Order: sequence, then structure tokens, then C-alpha cells
Amino acid sequence: MAYFDKIPAIGTDATTSLPAGFEGLECWSAEWALPTEKERLLKRGQSTLVELKGFYEDILPRMPQIGEHFATKPVTEELDDSELRLFWLACSYIEISRCFEAWNAVDVRHDFFDPRLIDPGVRPGGARVNLEKPR
Repeated sequence: MAYFDKIPAIGTDATTSLPAGFEGLECWSAEWALPTEKERLLKRGQSTLVELKGFYEDILPRMPQIGEHFATKPVTEELDDSELRLFWLACSYIEISRCFEAWNAVDVRHDFFDPRLIDPGVRPGGARVNLEKPR
């Protein structure tokens, strides 16, 4: 079964179990093990800074261990459901970390460079502008 085939199986009916050694994080699994960036963004936006801080502070000291856990997995190996949940928890942590590490706010819409700063030929909204001089 491919990775994306598993996404519908993980949801409100799924268990919240995580791999051995991560049982202490299972209290966050049902709420924060969200398989898509869109779901994580919506969850972040619907949460208070206090709610985010609890999750952030609980996961932060475990991130090195989570990284080590996945470093032992061959990239070709399929993750089981508990590992997918752990991976999605880590994704949620990464996506909310900038709320505390950079902005101290829930809404961090401007946390990426303005496209004009990266490519002067791009206008807000992604429209391209021809910057070549007429010949």
C-alpha cells in the first residue's frame, strides 16, 4: 500500500498509538497527527497560542529522538500506521515552531519571503512580469 493510500485510514476512527518509546506523546496524536499541510494549517489557525505552546513544549525535547528514529529507516521502507502518526506529529511541531521561534503569534502568514524578494519578475499573487528590455 502506498503512502497516500494510507491517509484516509488515519482519522477520527484510528487509534492514537505511536511507536515504542513515544507512548508519552500519544495524548497529542488524535489532535495533532494530521496527514496534510492544509489540516495542520487549519488546526494551527484555530488554536490559541497557549494551546500551541503546550504541544510545542511537550514535543520539543523529543524531536532529536524522533529524528533518530526516522534516521534508522531506509527511505524505501514503508511506514506503519504508528510511524505515520509520529511523522505527522513531527510535521505539526515543525509547522508551529515558527509561531514561537520567530513570531510569537499564531498567525504567521508572512513567514516566507515575499516572492518579489526572491525573483523581481514576480508580482504578488505569482504573476510574472517581463523584465527584459525591448530590443
